[in-house]
Amino acid sequence: MKRVGRSRYMAQASYEKCATHAKRAHFAALAAWLAALALTCACAFAFTPAAAFASEAHTIAFASDRHGNETAVGEAMGNMSLNVEYISLIGDMVGSGGGGDKPPAADPSTIGDGGGSNRAPAFDSSTVCGEMLGIGFKNVTSAEDVSILWADHDAGVNDDAGIVFANAGYGSGLMKTGLNTDGSVAYYVYGIGFYEMRNAEDAQSASAQFKSWIDQVPDKTIPIIVCCHMPLHYARGDNAGAVAWSKALNYAATGVEDPAPGMAASRNVVYLFGHNHTVESSKDRQTGDLTASGEFYVPCGASMEVGATPNEWMPIYYTYTTAGYLNQNTTATQITLLNNTIMLVKYQAGRIADALYDTTSKKSGAFASEFKTSGVNLIARVQAVSVDVPDECSVLLTDASGGVLSVNESGDYYLPADQTTLEVVCANDVFTTDSITMMNGQTTLPAQKQAPNKYTFALPKTDGGITIAVKLKERIALDDALVSGIEANYTYTGLAIEPTPVVTLAEKALIPGIDFKVALNNNVNVGTATMTITGTDDYLGSKTCTFQIGKAKNTLKVKGRAVNVKLAKLQKRLQVVEGSKAIKVRDAFGTLKYEKISGNKKIVVDPNTGTLVVKKGLRKGAYRVIAMITAAGDDNHKASAPKFAIVNLKVA
Repeated sequence: MKRVGRSRYMAQASYEKCATHAKRAHFAALAAWLAALALTCACAFAFTPAAAFASEAHTIAFASDRHGNETAVGEAMGNMSLNVEYISLIGDMVGSGGGGDKPPAADPSTIGDGGGSNRAPAFDSSTVCGEMLGIGFKNVTSAEDVSILWADHDAGVNDDAGIVFANAGYGSGLMKTGLNTDGSVAYYVYGIGFYEMRNAEDAQSASAQFKSWIDQVPDKTIPIIVCCHMPLHYARGDNAGAVAWSKALNYAATGVEDPAPGMAASRNVVYLFGHNHTVESSKDRQTGDLTASGEFYVPCGASMEVGATPNEWMPIYYTYTTAGYLNQNTTATQITLLNNTIMLVKYQAGRIADALYDTTSKKSGAFASEFKTSGVNLIARVQAVSVDVPDECSVLLTDASGGVLSVNESGDYYLPADQTTLEVVCANDVFTTDSITMMNGQTTLPAQKQAPNKYTFALPKTDGGITIAVKLKERIALDDALVSGIEANYTYTGLAIEPTPVVTLAEKALIPGIDFKVALNNNVNVGTATMTITGTDDYLGSKTCTFQIGKAKNTLKVKGRAVNVKLAKLQKRLQVVEGSKAIKVRDAFGTLKYEKISGNKKIVVDPNTGTLVVKKGLRKGAYRVIAMITAAGDDNHKASAPKFAIVNLKVA
């Protein structure tokens, strides 16, 4: 399978991009902008798949704790989806002591929060910016597409790339607004300043501002990703603002202050944290299990021990997980937003991690069997799929919720582990699908053919190893096909004339609906009808046949009736007997003509209406009139043969 190549490290070129980028305004300017923000999104309190993403996928990446490891970003994210459009690293870009990208500052007491030499030296943000741009994502091309959330190790940062958010650890606010191609908002990324999680008083103020911002985002179909270097769960006891922020996040997810256990969420909210609190828990230290560290995960609807002191339990209505620990085990998180489902993929050293901690307590270690959570906050179990796409086609992958992913080049993609439809679209109609091969390691997975280029299959809920290969074949031209089973002439019936053609090519009978389709034109009325036979699936081109539709016989039917005329009235003036009362006519096509063949000369038949005119002077008695009726026919019917009607007239 061919894989689009990436240059992982383009540090010099990326540095030049970043260094020329205007510096980001400090949070004071951002806060003023946020205060003026007035969203005009329509208020929507129910999730509808088309409302938020409209089948438009957005992929973003997160990690934390680089700690001076200059290759960790590329190693963790290098095999993520090529469609990644935004990267955020949420703190501790450099290590402590003398490590990091630059020598220690001259005055260690000015670094960090007063920790002196046990804190990191200053660094240039363009260095890390270059590492993020150097991964090679096609939609991550400038400093606008990346950000760093400041943390305590990042004191003294020289933000020459203009990408550091919340300078000096203060200043929570909107980091990124993701947009759909039509300009509508697809998602928000909100950052929490380091000290606005660490200090209780600062957290109260900043979380209140966050809730005010939430009130300005009435469209609940727009998901919100919240980032902070500090966690919310209890571990070290240095996150004094965690309870205030957890309540604010619950408010964002439910719209209710202090929601009760079991309440349904109404908005997708995900919280990503950095820092190595999780791996330093007693259970992790005892087991020594660091291979899945940074994969702490608590689902929406669970309970979690929150804050700086133990036994502070509360239900959470957001999804809680780490961004990933770059330096210790090269982990990172990829999030794809599609059709109101958040697809969360954990990477470890460039490969999808097999395990997530799914826990309702601080005792981590239980692997999650499913990623899908309760409530509206949907974290879907996803499957990494390697798709081998021939040059002559593209592949449309449609998941069970209706989300469509268009794959135009071979590579690794991420799909919810459920029913999926794969449709091959060939750029050149000379080709069609020969086969779809799906493998899970050495095991062939079934794919059911629904149409010539459409297959359905169910992705298994296993980690990694799924490959899909599309094989094309050249179609056979219908130029030499023979068509039989069509008469030269048919008679008009009032219904569509639909002959069944027999198509053979190289002495093989082709199957209608599979090998070819039939289209008919002008096949109802009299004239020349056209049948077009078009090859499908294995066959290419078309054949055109014609046949004639002739006029049908005129079905004119007539019958004379018995009519009476009173002598007393006839003696005063002539009498008229309407044609329909004298002669019954039915099933006629075209103009009718009436002609008297025999009868008393004082009885006249109107040639256009068949009305009988009885003149004065006709004596009492019985009379017989014979009339001949013809119908001229119309566009679809012939003229009729003459029909005769006998009218018995009695004068009394």
